[in-house]
Amino acid sequence: MKTKYYSFLILFMIICSLSIPLKADDLRKIVSLSGTWKFSIGDDSKWANPSYDDSGWDQISVPGKWEDQGYNDYNGYAWYRKTFKVNGIPENTTIYLLLGHIDDADVVYLNGKEVGRNGTFPPDFKTAYDRLRKYVIPAGYLKTAGDNVIVVKVYDSYQDGGITEGPAGIYYDEDNE
Repeated sequence: MKTKYYSFLILFMIICSLSIPLKADDLRKIVSLSGTWKFSIGDDSKWANPSYDDSGWDQISVPGKWEDQGYNDYNGYAWYRKTFKVNGIPENTTIYLLLGHIDDADVVYLNGKEVGRNGTFPPDFKTAYDRLRKYVIPAGYLKTAGDNVIVVKVYDSYQDGGITEGPAGIYYDEDNE
């Protein structure tokens, strides 16, 4: 008798959970970061500095695989940089940086301050190619007056490299306004 009761209870809970709509992130875009970024292969920590002169760097489209943009068969380190402005940030809400998928490992800086990382760089390399990059931007990191500079260091070990696909932008959660 107990077995039938517990079986019925479990079945009832499963049916109820399927009937409740799953709540998706209600993210509202503040600024898009898709489009043209500055790009350089190699690795130099001074490139994280927001005042670094990147005027001699190549340009690349984000999102997009760097192999499809002239860097055929390149595996290793590369850096992305983008300067942008924001007009108004909702107060008392969490601000997010979305960068879609990055192949393989990354560290992201906003105005010279680290906001997140996924995967692990060599020598203890671990890929994070399949993880959506969604980083919380701490209060005070994003400027509402003047330029903001986002810098992304990427390491690719094999095949498709770079900020490969998905949304790229600064967002806030409408449910937390």
